[in-house]
Amino acid sequence: MIKFNTFRPQRVLLVGLLLFGICLGLYVARFQLYVSAWWLIFLPLLALIVKKQKIGAVVAVLIIGLIIGNLRGSYFHKQILMYNEFFYKNVTVTGVVVDDPGYNSKKQTEFHISSLEIQDKQLPGKVRIRSIQAVSVSRGDYVKVSGKFNPTIGTGRQGSISYPNIVMLAKNDSWIEKIRLRFFSSIYSTLPEPQASLVLGYLVGARASLPEDFTTAMSIVGLTHIIAVSGYNLTIIIRFVKKIFEKISAYQTVAFSFILMFGFLLVTGWSPSIMRAVIITGFSLLAWYYGRRVNPVVLIFLGASITALINPLYIWGDVGWYLSFLAFSGVILLAPLLTVLIFKSNKPGMLAQLLIETLSAQAFAVPYIILIFGKLSVIAPVSNVLVVPFIPISMLLGFVIGVIGMASPILGLWLALPLRAIMTIKVWIVEKLATNNWAQIDIKLETWHIAIIYLLLFVLLVIMNLAVKKRNEGESIDWDLL
Repeated sequence: MIKFNTFRPQRVLLVGLLLFGICLGLYVARFQLYVSAWWLIFLPLLALIVKKQKIGAVVAVLIIGLIIGNLRGSYFHKQILMYNEFFYKNVTVTGVVVDDPGYNSKKQTEFHISSLEIQDKQLPGKVRIRSIQAVSVSRGDYVKVSGKFNPTIGTGRQGSISYPNIVMLAKNDSWIEKIRLRFFSSIYSTLPEPQASLVLGYLVGARASLPEDFTTAMSIVGLTHIIAVSGYNLTIIIRFVKKIFEKISAYQTVAFSFILMFGFLLVTGWSPSIMRAVIITGFSLLAWYYGRRVNPVVLIFLGASITALINPLYIWGDVGWYLSFLAFSGVILLAPLLTVLIFKSNKPGMLAQLLIETLSAQAFAVPYIILIFGKLSVIAPVSNVLVVPFIPISMLLGFVIGVIGMASPILGLWLALPLRAIMTIKVWIVEKLATNNWAQIDIKLETWHIAIIYLLLFVLLVIMNLAVKKRNEGESIDWDLL
């Protein structure tokens, strides 16, 4: 029995509660539940309570997190509310293009701009632009857009302007963007569609140019996650680097990995899922370098709190952000337990490990997908087993061919033959599986249904963790986060 007067919470518990408090404080600010800045006066007192390491520290550290998160969330939310005065009015917006323009179902050019200034007011967030105007726009361009400003559903964007007048104020002439576009051109010149866009989806999450019918097929078979800018493609790259360099030098492994992550950010942009992946991968690398163990739950809340503090819109309802964290939770919480229970002390092969991680990620993400989209891909386990194992080799070949093709297009064409064969088979698998009428079903679940499902998943994790500890004679599992 715990004696509360002698209870000393572990540091990992306090850190976890602090991060959870930050996330909770940010989330409730969405509903205009604000705390006063006067609460900052109590922070030194709360910090003193935490230092005493008694039961009061648990409550104090949670309150500190709530105050920090809520103050940031309330300030940001008040700025977002300023958009309301512009809805259904003709406005002039200036901002920077933050993604690669593509075509929507109505054949309109669609992109988003951020770093916004609307009617001389600087506002956070981003605005969707849909246009039929013949203006060449690329990521990083600074534009002025005039048109009717309409609200949108969700928090992913703060508004939309359709059929606007677009004026180019400044082109993005950075060398990074030039190299990026040359790399894209190299891939497109060596592979046909949809193979070329699929490879770019693997590498950098570029999905705007994928044919609409193929994108629909990917959704039906539950494979859209492989062409999203997620932590999955970054994790594959870092694991590959770690496998090559870790036997040579831990310092070189970490240094080269951070250089790659920085380059990956420059190419893909600061999407919520990539920010999550970079933060968590970075901390995991540092922990590995210094020989420290990292609690996976704390790592999840660390990534969530940092990204949400940077942009509270993520935690207020960004579907990509939630799916990214749910999938990652499955990979680092469920997959290691399944691996130990199935293979015991043996190390699984690369293919088996990949399949376990993919199915674990889906187990955590599917309930949320059903809640948001009302659809369930019944055939997803089959499609993932057939397609996902070939993604690492496709990424490697795609990167090599893209770089070589920039220097020698003819050589790139010849070297692309193996990749073309692999990608053609994968495209055929996706299109064949998607033709089945039963591949995807409509399913309606309420929020409380989803809550019960995640509660059952949590109970399952606890039971599996206890089983692993019993098998390991009380020792905790060694969570390998990379």
